[in-house]
Amino acid sequence: AKVLESRQQKGLPYLFFKYTWNKYNPNKDTGIIYCTNLCIESASNFSPDNLIHVCNLVSINYANVTETELEAVCTASVRILDNTIEITEEPVTEASRHNSTYRVIGVGSMGLADYLALNKHNYNTGKQLINKLFEQQAYYCTKASADLAIERGSFNLFSKSEWSKGYLIGKSLTWFKENSSNYERWEVLSKQIQFTGIRNSQISAVAPNTSSSLLQGCAASILPIYSKLYFDKNSKGTVPIAATYIKEGFWYYQEQKDVDQNIIIDIVGTAIQPWIDTGISMELVINLNNGITKKDIADMIVNAWKKECKGIYYIRSITKGIDNNCISCTN
Repeated sequence: AKVLESRQQKGLPYLFFKYTWNKYNPNKDTGIIYCTNLCIESASNFSPDNLIHVCNLVSINYANVTETELEAVCTASVRILDNTIEITEEPVTEASRHNSTYRVIGVGSMGLADYLALNKHNYNTGKQLINKLFEQQAYYCTKASADLAIERGSFNLFSKSEWSKGYLIGKSLTWFKENSSNYERWEVLSKQIQFTGIRNSQISAVAPNTSSSLLQGCAASILPIYSKLYFDKNSKGTVPIAATYIKEGFWYYQEQKDVDQNIIIDIVGTAIQPWIDTGISMELVINLNNGITKKDIADMIVNAWKKECKGIYYIRSITKGIDNNCISCTN
């Protein structure tokens, strides 16, 4: 009860579903994932006296990447992060040892809400589109790391990993036969990896991007926008800030407080997370105007666990008294 009360009032503590993380751990034969980074999207095997997990992250901006550009962008992202491991000067030896042992990277995403609006969809209607997008990203990034192994060699513990047994992003080929849109290419990729290896033991992770998305001019991460329009009172005068494609897709932008959070959980758990081999920094927004109780929050947490989300970052609450109709219903 105290945890749920804290979740409702402060958004803390963050939740990490240890079993789910380790179920899909590609390095389960050489260790255990005990916890994640602060934002719940990046984690791997570690031991404090030997190996310390390192976050090597980048995010693809779906607000300005076209379908024809996606393969090249994914390939560049994987190479950039692998290069980062080479040139990084880690502050402690245990971190350097982890980087050289597992070569964990995390290609993520931002601007999904903009991508949906531009394609005339929202989170109620766009699940199939989202699933297709993240399968594409998963394939291109995995293929890029596999090709990089031919050029530079596999990560040190590849022979003991699930990759060497034909598993891809923690899943068997049977799963891909049942869930992918193009099983044949995954089967070919699996055979390639078993024969020539893979450069990075983990490849994808979706960070929250709350600050970096502002610099990119897009919606944060893979969640609905917080507001279609808000005013920056810190600048000279009052400057209106609008969603990227507000003109083209006004009615397709949903403010997260107006979306059933179980829809968000379902999309993350069944359309995005299956294609992300580490984690997703999923935030939920609870609208207290709708009478959400601690029991409702508990049910959402259980639902997220059942849908095989790997964790929950903040649960933010909207204070009673806010007028929900001001921006959402204006034209």
